[in-house]
Amino acid sequence: MSLIKKCIFPTLKATAIGLSAAWTAMAACSKDKELDGQEKSVHLATMGSAGLVGILGFCLLRKDGWGKTYRPWLGLSLIASHGIAGVRSRKAVQHQDKKDAVQSGILQVVMIILAACVFTTKPNK
Repeated sequence: MSLIKKCIFPTLKATAIGLSAAWTAMAACSKDKELDGQEKSVHLATMGSAGLVGILGFCLLRKDGWGKTYRPWLGLSLIASHGIAGVRSRKAVQHQDKKDAVQSGILQVVMIILAACVFTTKPNK
């Protein structure tokens, strides 16, 4: 579990944050109603990496003894909010509503950053 905690999880959360930011930028610049292949790929990678951050973060918190607190569930709810904002952003791009697409994209970035903080910071007992 040490390799996962020290190497894999930090890389995965950085990737999820970067992909969320990239998706937001792509949503802001999108011109067509239909998503092209690159937009679809970035959106799919964004959603998948955030889901993996949620699952892995939840497992790490449970293993570290934080399972009886609110922290794993708060992290999962933030990841679920990221997913909801991602779907909303994708639909806004398809309806050419750039304002809503960018707002939802920014919300995605904020949710993944908050989830990463919940999964990685440990309060003092």
